[in-house]
Amino acid sequence: GNLLRLHADFTERTGLQLRTGCEPEMTWSGPGLDARFRPGSSPAYHVDHLERYRPIYQKVIGYARALGLDMIEGDYEDPGQLELNWMYDHADLTADRLIVYRQICRQVARELGVTASFMPKPATGMMGNGCHHNLSLWRGDDNVLAEPGVQELHLTEIGRHALGGILTHAAGSMAVMGSTVNSYKRYWDSGQFAPSQINWGMDNKTCTVRLSANGRLEFKLPDAMVNPYLSHAVLLAAIEDGLDNRIDPGAAQRGSSYTGEVTFAKLPLTLGEALDVFAADEVVKAALGSELVQLYSELKRDEWARFCGVVTDWEHMMYAEEAP
Repeated sequence: GNLLRLHADFTERTGLQLRTGCEPEMTWSGPGLDARFRPGSSPAYHVDHLERYRPIYQKVIGYARALGLDMIEGDYEDPGQLELNWMYDHADLTADRLIVYRQICRQVARELGVTASFMPKPATGMMGNGCHHNLSLWRGDDNVLAEPGVQELHLTEIGRHALGGILTHAAGSMAVMGSTVNSYKRYWDSGQFAPSQINWGMDNKTCTVRLSANGRLEFKLPDAMVNPYLSHAVLLAAIEDGLDNRIDPGAAQRGSSYTGEVTFAKLPLTLGEALDVFAADEVVKAALGSELVQLYSELKRDEWARFCGVVTDWEHMMYAEEAP
């Protein structure tokens, strides 16, 4: 309901609609699903791995199509990681479909006797499960992020200001885009194509926001457990702030983001730190409303506090038998 109201108000003020498509990565595990590949190679995009998952993805696609999702593509990206995509649409419909898709996957897992996990970072050294939000802004039938007829990769002035807003509020939105303790392990494990700083690039997969094609921005902060109603609400607020204040996104990142300079504020790298930055970002909080902000903050601060008090396997490995 909050997202519907926000989007209607956004359209009334700006004349624009937000259209998005999500990339819901997830991990499947169970009998016969272990990845086998040569040392030093990668299982990513390997046709044999994809074929071993055929009973899973065929059933998921069948249920999804029966429920109205226009399934368009899919791939195998890392050990156990499967991504299936459907056509982009109005932001609130994309949010609804993501929730339905997750339930479909859990049901297929029950039927096939395997496990379907949306955990953002299942293991160190492998790619985490993201849920990149690919977004565009439309006025009627026109995508205002791209100039008609211009072939080289570019952003319009409206697109640059929208991007500037997204980058400005990226740190404040982290508590929504990475909503769990585990989410931040995905950002820490650099080199796995998860963002490590706030920037943007022309078809640069290491950036927080990637201009992947004319008319489309790929926002890479959201992970597989993101609440799409909250993430899209925050994106609308950030975009409108960028448009209202004509925020400049700065120059595009050239080369790897893992070694480049930080143009905007640094990304929070724990849930606790993200909640502090969230509390200071009035634009992000306004998108959710004071009552939801209070409830969400209390819930997530409790989650962070309980994690900080738990003794982990890593601590046992490091300290249990170590003599000072």
